[in-house]
Amino acid sequence: GGSVNSWNVVTETGWQKIIANNSAGCIAVDSIFVTVVGEAPNPGFFVDNLCFGDITEFTDNSTPIDDIDQWQWIFNANDTINEQNASYQFVSSGIQNIVFTVESISGCSNDTSFVVVIKEIPQVEFTYNPICSGLEMLFTSQVDPPEGTIIESYTWEVDGNEVSTTESLNYTFENPGEYNTSLTVTIDNGCVNTYTENVDVLSEYPVPTEISCVSPSFDLTMNSGEIAFHWNIDENAVYYELVISSTATF
Repeated sequence: GGSVNSWNVVTETGWQKIIANNSAGCIAVDSIFVTVVGEAPNPGFFVDNLCFGDITEFTDNSTPIDDIDQWQWIFNANDTINEQNASYQFVSSGIQNIVFTVESISGCSNDTSFVVVIKEIPQVEFTYNPICSGLEMLFTSQVDPPEGTIIESYTWEVDGNEVSTTESLNYTFENPGEYNTSLTVTIDNGCVNTYTENVDVLSEYPVPTEISCVSPSFDLTMNSGEIAFHWNIDENAVYYELVISSTATF
């Protein structure tokens, strides 16, 4: 009932005998008494939160749990956590390499190597033109989803209250003040990102007084084509709009 390999797996305490033959017919015999002190545990785990920027949670599910007293998680061969369960934030998206080792009270250990894929999140911002309180303000979303993903939802909140689920937001601040305004975007890989900005709303803005056209000059006649307009900028101006009329009526 022996083995013809150069190695042998021992599962029970007792004497182990080895017989070696060479090509000349010579035989060598040796024996050793092996004490099996325990059984190596089987490492197992669960993983949650796989979006970039999240704290990824690794939960131990090894067996037999009552016999294990040491755990070790190694992330990308750099960071080590010696706890039963690990919380870790990866510094990049993509494939991440982990080694998980468990050791029993008797000193028997076992490990497993595995990878997780940290998913990319959308890049989220918004722009707006300041408007006085009581007037409708337009917020325009600027979202760049990862390649191959689709935007599933937009959620706008003002001071923690949901106000819209549209791509852009038209909102009227009834009173002056500072409003915490956020846009949350969810994409089809299950990942979410939120952009937040404090919006200052005033009851009135100083009137711009020094806006003037630098070029083209007044009453200039030009051939058809693209015309570049340049203006003196007033420090009180927060929004510019060019309106062109062929009849001088606006």
